[in-house]
This record gives sequence, structure tokens and C-alpha cells, in this order.
Amino acid sequence: MDTPPGTFRFSDVMTWVSRATGAIVNIDDCGGYTYRVPELQLTRQDRYHHGPFCSHAKRSGLQPQCQANKHRSLARAQRDGTAFWGTCPFGLWDLAFPVLRDAQPIAVFYLGGFRGAQAPETPEHPYRGPDLPRITTSKRRELLRYGGFLADHFLLIVNEWHRRGGDLGKHKHNDFYFDNAKAFIASHYDQPIAITDLADLLKVSAQHLGKAIKAASGHSFRHLLQHYRLERAEILLATGQFTVTQVAFDVGFSDSNYFSTVFRRHFGHSPRHMTPASDPSKSLKNKGH
Repeated sequence: MDTPPGTFRFSDVMTWVSRATGAIVNIDDCGGYTYRVPELQLTRQDRYHHGPFCSHAKRSGLQPQCQANKHRSLARAQRDGTAFWGTCPFGLWDLAFPVLRDAQPIAVFYLGGFRGAQAPETPEHPYRGPDLPRITTSKRRELLRYGGFLADHFLLIVNEWHRRGGDLGKHKHNDFYFDNAKAFIASHYDQPIAITDLADLLKVSAQHLGKAIKAASGHSFRHLLQHYRLERAEILLATGQFTVTQVAFDVGFSDSNYFSTVFRRHFGHSPRHMTPASDPSKSLKNKGH
């Protein structure tokens, strides 16, 4: 949905930077600000590496390696607090630009999706997607400039929010936690997440968060996560474009056999039963969720 004329969100700024530079732009929120500050609300696409090569790698079963590389990158950003660039284990180039507040990283921007000296590739599953732009010295300088722009803009909003009395530590209404749980799941369902990850971002205990979510929705965080994953899986399977294993990895299951078991238990038939002619809207509605 387009933003009304005369207004824009931080998510729009990230999109504009992507258009201006040709980079895939996303952010890792270390401080939980994008789940609380209204001006910093993001879309799922803003929160993960969503380029064609990254999607290919994850559907090829390489999500664990991608996650391990992301964790190493975040650890370096938090340790050094300075911008750096490099290639992932499969050859994709990215710039990491941390946002510092009181000398502590509160977020890390990633601007990348470029090929380095050699074209990125994944073992056993050749990449046949669109050609990736090649990184150059001038492009690195441009991305560093835009990375600084995003970091400064983000920090200005955070500082103003704190000046107005914003406090992540205050307990909110149950619906606040439920809404954030839905947003967190929609952004990270393809990753190995748990309620403790969201609790850390919101600065509350996992026990308090779990009770609030259950009070607002009638379901546990784990139930909401599995439901969302299965909903996404049904839609992907109905396209007929991906194998069961690819879909399992794509929606966050690390074991395709376990995925098939859960899918059958939920829908009453195996994922292989799905066809492009299936209606992905019926099964979940008929489950009474």
C-alpha cells in the first residue's frame, strides 16, 4: 500500500536508498526499536536478506550457513562498532553499517546483494536467477555514504523518541505484545526463533510475554509461529514451483520429514498432495483458527 502524499515511513526511506543504489537494503534491530517506535515500523522485507540469490540459497537448504554468517557479522559489528564489508560463504558482497547510541550498537544496516570478483554460487544447486550487479570502488563509496545517512536518520528518530519519554521497559497492554509477536513472526518465521528472542527485544521476561500473548490471542507464541509457517507453506506448495524440501526450508523447518508430519497433522494430508489448482485459503479457514 502506498504511503499517503506528504507522509513517509522509515521503511520508505530504506526503499528509496535501495532504488538509488541498486542495493538490497535491510536492517538487524539489536535494540528492539523497530517494534516499539511508531516512526520505525518496518515490513518483513526490511528485516532480512531478500535478494534473488539469498532466496535461492535458503531454498537450497543453506539457511543454517546463512544464519551463522549473519551472527558472525552482527558479533563483529557489536564488537567493533564500525562499518565493514565482505562476502558471505557463497560469494555475495554486503556492507554492514552499525548504528551507535551511547557507544553501543542498537541496529545494523546491510546494503549489498552484489557480486565480487567471482559470481556467487551455491554447492549442488546452481544459481540461475537474474544477473547480480558487480561491486566497484565507486559503488562502495556510494554505499558507505548512504549507510551513514540511514544510521544518522535512524538515530535521530530513536533519540527523539527517548526525549518524548519512550521506554521499552514499561509493560504495555496485552494487545501490544500480541501485535509485536505477529510482526516478529512475519519477519522471522523462516529462522530458528523463539519467544525469548522477542522478549529480549522488548525488554520483558519471556514468561510475561507468553502470558500476554496467550491472554490476547488464546494461543502460545509457538502455536502462532507454527500456524504462520504452515500458512506460508500451503501457499508456496500451491504454486507448484517448489519441492516439499524447498518449501520446508523456506518457511523455517530444518527437517523436511518433520515438516511433512506437522503438515499432515494440521491439514489432514501430506504436502505432496498439494497441487497448483489447490485453494490455499480454504484449509486454514476450515481449521477454525
